[in-house]
Amino acid sequence: MTRAFRDFSVRRKLMTVVTVTSSTAVIVACTALFAYDIYTTRERLMTETRVLSDVIGSNCAAPLIFNDARAAEEALAALRHTRNVDEADVFARNGARFAGYRRPGRQRPSGSDLGGAHGYDDPQRLTFSRDIIFDGEPVGRLRIVASLRDVTSRFYHYALVVGVVLLVALIAAFVLSSKLQRLITGPILRLADAARIVSIDRRYSVRVQKDGGDEVGVLTDAFNGMLAQIETRDAHLQNARDEVQQRVDELQAAIAERRKTEAALDRSEQQLRQSQKMEAVGRLAGGVAHDFNNLLTAIGGYGDLALERDDLAAETRSHIEEMKRAADRAASLTKQLLAFSRKQILAPTILDLNTVVAGTEKMLRRMIGEDIELVAVERPDVGRVKADVGQVEQVIMNLAVNARDAMPNGGRLTIETTNVDLDASYCGPIPELAPGPYVMLAITDTGHGMTKEVQAQIFEPFFTTKEQGKGTGLGLSTVYGIVRQSKGHIAVYSEPGHGTTF
Repeated sequence: MTRAFRDFSVRRKLMTVVTVTSSTAVIVACTALFAYDIYTTRERLMTETRVLSDVIGSNCAAPLIFNDARAAEEALAALRHTRNVDEADVFARNGARFAGYRRPGRQRPSGSDLGGAHGYDDPQRLTFSRDIIFDGEPVGRLRIVASLRDVTSRFYHYALVVGVVLLVALIAAFVLSSKLQRLITGPILRLADAARIVSIDRRYSVRVQKDGGDEVGVLTDAFNGMLAQIETRDAHLQNARDEVQQRVDELQAAIAERRKTEAALDRSEQQLRQSQKMEAVGRLAGGVAHDFNNLLTAIGGYGDLALERDDLAAETRSHIEEMKRAADRAASLTKQLLAFSRKQILAPTILDLNTVVAGTEKMLRRMIGEDIELVAVERPDVGRVKADVGQVEQVIMNLAVNARDAMPNGGRLTIETTNVDLDASYCGPIPELAPGPYVMLAITDTGHGMTKEVQAQIFEPFFTTKEQGKGTGLGLSTVYGIVRQSKGHIAVYSEPGHGTTF
């Protein structure tokens, strides 16, 4: 019984489709018949008018030859028995109007010379114009204007009929389309909407309502079953993706942490190597400087004894004095090496860095020149430090000299003091630093700056970027030794073309 009901439902839908198709065919047939009738009526009218023009033209040939306008008027008056001819004119050979006919009620157009005209600008009339021939030669011209009232009336009639049929067909189509919408199109559209939601929004939980047991209903059941299977599999896949993503995130976090640890270890290793290298160089420089200083002391002492003699020749005395000056310069270099190796004797006191900076300002201004601006930024509540005031002044002088040489065309030298609190993350890679409060002395220039390669060697003894004869390479080494011997730390930040900060 279910199969019979299903077959009946299908037949009902097929009959609905056939009804719509038949109605459309009727409308198309009416339209075609209307077009054919209009065309044949127009052609018939044109043929009748052409034959009538031949007859009238033959009857008007003799009046034109004998210049008998009245006979031509009488020949044209026979047109009053026709239904469609509204006007007729006979023109002489020179183009002048010879005779004419007007159906009662029609007005003659303006102008009397219409010999060259072929018709009016009127879509409801047809104009025929032909030559009037006598013995093979044209003796005049005939023009007949026929009305298309029959064609127009048929057009309106058929238009009314087609309009009524079309209106009825539209109403029937609306009713039938509503029926189709409920029976066939509605379920199919619901299936299409559900498919669109699934394909775009990935929502596999949607289900399509089933209206009956026909083919569309079977398709709906199959579609809903497919969605149920896809939803189950999608849930399993989503769980698997979540687990994989979680593991990937954990692995990426572990890799990032490992890279961070390796980078920190690399930095610590580089710091340790640099510290060990500087320590080794410092010990070597300190031992050599200590022994060499003893030799210089002996050389200087013997030089003083020799200079005390009165019987020395002037040239010999000059040589001994030159030797004594060279020994003094060498002793100055050994002092710098001893400062780098942290073996010089210090006299540390509790001092205020602001006072030390203020005390060196006048000398700094004379030393750096007028083309360099000196700016001091001193924090009033800066903490006290324990250091040798002379050594701190030497640090400031050495850094100021380097800054002046880095700004040959002028610039700005800034000396700043402030309190800082160093945490474990900053002090970790620096073995000599412990977390806690410190006082920072920053000296910044706007000179040509340094590359990373140069920064890695600037504190080594005898390393210099200056021209030969313009630097010993011990200035920054001395600064490094004094700061380290005073339980401090020195760092540098510089970029080529953007200045340097110690």
